[in-house]
Amino acid sequence: MSSLLAVIMGLLILNGSRTAFGIVSLIFVALLLGGLIFKAGLKKIDKYILYFIVASIPFPYLLQFSGRDALTVTTIIIYFLFMIIILRHPFERKYLTLEPKFAFILPTLIFVCLTVSFVLNPYFIGQSLRYYIANISGILLYFIILSTIKDGSDVVTIIKIILFTLVLESGIVLLVYKFPAVEKYLEIFNPRVPTVEFSAREEIIRSIGTVWDYELLAEWFLVGSILSIGLFYNFKKHVYIFSLFCCLAGIIFTVTRSAFFLLIAGLALILTLVNILKKDSKWSTVKIILLLFLSCIVLFFVFPEQIGGLARRLEIYFRHSNLFSPEAIDRRETWKGAFRNFLKEPTLFGKGIYNVDSFYY
Repeated sequence: MSSLLAVIMGLLILNGSRTAFGIVSLIFVALLLGGLIFKAGLKKIDKYILYFIVASIPFPYLLQFSGRDALTVTTIIIYFLFMIIILRHPFERKYLTLEPKFAFILPTLIFVCLTVSFVLNPYFIGQSLRYYIANISGILLYFIILSTIKDGSDVVTIIKIILFTLVLESGIVLLVYKFPAVEKYLEIFNPRVPTVEFSAREEIIRSIGTVWDYELLAEWFLVGSILSIGLFYNFKKHVYIFSLFCCLAGIIFTVTRSAFFLLIAGLALILTLVNILKKDSKWSTVKIILLLFLSCIVLFFVFPEQIGGLARRLEIYFRHSNLFSPEAIDRRETWKGAFRNFLKEPTLFGKGIYNVDSFYY
């Protein structure tokens, strides 16, 4: 059955039928969840669905309403799982306990702020509603994690899932680089809104992967790099050095300066704290530094074009006398728009979830 569904989905991808592909995908997910319930029982299904959500985040399949992007399948599943968790407790005659309670203060305040801002600024209501639903799903996912994940092994499992998806994403980035024609088969993850695939001004190609945004992809790889380092310190397995190498390569392929600088700063902070607290055993710090250095050398010889693109962007940045100026970080026009639309007449709950003049400009 699974093989037949895989063949059908492959044919749909080749034919470019997004709607049919989405329907078959949902059927496949329903069958998968049904099999998990049958095998593991209801008590473990929350955890399995959560694992699926985490794995699917870098692969956003957008459902459309009236010809426009509405929300992703992942977002739907987050709301679905949240409702399961909330409704299950009355049937099981259990109280929903959320500990520690202080961990819920900040996300609750964010939820209130987003809701009030959305209600008080009903502009571009369709797009505002889509952004509101997407933002709230992130808060709900946070609550789901706190109520579902109970021990350290579950946390490690989620981290491993994140790293696996990022290694897969780095493979996709490399595949598209070597065979550009492959990119058309990834259009099932493509939003209808225009996506900047490369920096035309500097003529530097920047990888966008399946998330269709090079800066967002770079942030994912940055998170993966830090998680790889953490697991390497804890388990001393060299497989996490491989995931670190893949994430480093991914950052370089996105040619994103902020992710590169943050990786260096984060690595320096981690290595310093680990050695101050005397948590470094078996020379892990020295191994990480040497392996990262060797990785950079390998990437320099294997992918000189990407290294050169990042070097050019760094050179442009360091030409400025004030490295923290809006011009240096290429945000001059953004700050002009922010000052014109927000800072001149500030409001307590902002100007809404979506604002064409400020957001996309």
